[in-house]
Amino acid sequence: VWGLEVDVVNSVQFSNHTGYSHWKGQVPNPDQLHDLGYRRDKSFLTMVVDILRDIMEKVPCTSPEDLLPVYREKMVPVADTITLNQFEAELLTRRKIHSQEEVLEVIDKLYSMGPDMVVITSSDLLSLRGTDYLMALGSQRTRTPDGSTVTQRIPGETHKVDAIFIGTGDSFAAMLLAWMHKHLNNLKVACEKTLSATHHVLQRTRLHNTGPRAPVGKPPQPASFGKLIGFMVERVMRCVFAAHSW
Repeated sequence: VWGLEVDVVNSVQFSNHTGYSHWKGQVPNPDQLHDLGYRRDKSFLTMVVDILRDIMEKVPCTSPEDLLPVYREKMVPVADTITLNQFEAELLTRRKIHSQEEVLEVIDKLYSMGPDMVVITSSDLLSLRGTDYLMALGSQRTRTPDGSTVTQRIPGETHKVDAIFIGTGDSFAAMLLAWMHKHLNNLKVACEKTLSATHHVLQRTRLHNTGPRAPVGKPPQPASFGKLIGFMVERVMRCVFAAHSW
């Protein structure tokens, strides 16, 4: 879809996302992943964490706290880029976010853990546009030839879509990766296009399923998200938020 060549190894074999009411399938064990060519390195660890996350969804008694040390101590240090919401950022850093200053502190803490790019996809911070908008925050750290570090921070505001969606974070991360590849070292443009595309896909998915007004708490049908892939990559999208440097 994006013109990128990727190697796909399924961490699960499910009929659809477990956020929906009905699904079936299997979770591969580590030996099966090993047979496919994954060793006990960074790639293998990624698969293991995916398995743990899916097991947690299948077995509600599994505590999210059990996975936190794996993410905090193993996953984040080997990641170049991380995308997460405010709640996840607070869990990883053990810090609460109540202000823009605290967001910057949390992002700097995440930097110290390894990544050079941090994108907080949504937050509870109050937008200057009002309560109908969500704040997203992107930050990228680059090293110059002389050894110094330059940090670019991009806040964005996007209008809330009054419905519940499954797989939004996965879609956001995939689109951000694609746009960063197409716009190297331009965090602002990549974030603008990713947030704009995400908003349009969610809005059109809601309208496709439920009409002009979606009932709160009702997820759209699973198939409709995939029907909008062409819209994400082919249509020129109007930005629905104002991005500017911090």
